[in-house]
Amino acid sequence: CRPQALTFEYTGGDCSATTNEQSGKFWCEDLTPNAQLGAVTIQADASLSPALTDPVVGDTFTVSDSDRLAANTYFEIQGATKWQKMNIHTSCSKPLVIGDVYGAFTLRSFTCSSSGSSMGSSS
Repeated sequence: CRPQALTFEYTGGDCSATTNEQSGKFWCEDLTPNAQLGAVTIQADASLSPALTDPVVGDTFTVSDSDRLAANTYFEIQGATKWQKMNIHTSCSKPLVIGDVYGAFTLRSFTCSSSGSSMGSSS
C-alpha cells in the first residue's frame, strides 16, 4: 500500500546498521557531526510529529502527509553528535516491512493512504 504515515523508533544507528528490502531505492549517508550545531534534530520533507530535539534510543515519531507520502521521503538528522541523511522509498514499488532498519530508524508501523488500514505497532 502507498503509506500516508510511517512511525519510526529512533535507534541511533549508522547507515551500516541498515537492513531492509529496498535494494537500490534506499540511500543513507553518514557525515561528520558539526559540534557548533548543538542539539540533534530530525527533519523530514513531510510532516513530522512530535518534533524531536536530542532524541534518545527508543523515542518514536511519525512522518505523514494529509493524502499520501511522496514516492521518496527524505530525512536528515543533524547536530553536534550525529549527522545522517537518508531517503526512504515510499511509493510501493519496494516493500515497507515492520522492523526494517533505515540507518538510525526502525520502522514500527504505517498507515495506508487508500484504505486507512494500519500495519504494525509503535511499541
